[in-house]
Amino acid sequence: HLFVSRDGAPLPVVDLDTIEETSFTFDGDGYVSEANRAGWSWRVRSRTSAGWGPWSEARPFEVEPVDTDCP
Repeated sequence: HLFVSRDGAPLPVVDLDTIEETSFTFDGDGYVSEANRAGWSWRVRSRTSAGWGPWSEARPFEVEPVDTDCP
């Protein structure tokens, strides 16, 4: 289960509980302004036949527009 959110946002950007891959690329439409680059976090949890495990620690990250150089 992958959960991605931004600080203060009312809804998550990603809330997928059916993901089976070990990596994920967000292909959504939209524009990332300079003011919205920071304040993101992600966390995961796994499911077995016994049910859901605990959530991982939330990990912060930043985003940048496509085709830009990293600072």
